[in-house]
Amino acid sequence: MRATAPFFAALALASAVPAYAEPAKPTTQPATTVSANIARFDVEDTELSDLIANPAAKAVLDKHMPGLTSHPLFAFMRQMTLREVQMASSGAIPDQMLVAIDADLAKIPV
Repeated sequence: MRATAPFFAALALASAVPAYAEPAKPTTQPATTVSANIARFDVEDTELSDLIANPAAKAVLDKHMPGLTSHPLFAFMRQMTLREVQMASSGAIPDQMLVAIDADLAKIPV
């Protein structure tokens, strides 16, 4: 089920994006820049763009949600938190997964 969770999250998000929406443009911000106001990484408040900017946090995402960062719709999810992705996933991402991710993220110094 872990491997399918990112697919279902992206599928749910795709249905929420209007057909007339412009494709997401690549960010001009370097991939290694993390927002300065982050006290710690977590699933509630940290945007995915900040998580993937940190190699250790990205490794946590890859461990628990393989394929998420390479999914074609990931560009639409970059500014979302994992909790927001979960809410848009129509139940494909269980609470237990976010608890495990949050525990791993808490070990990473910001």
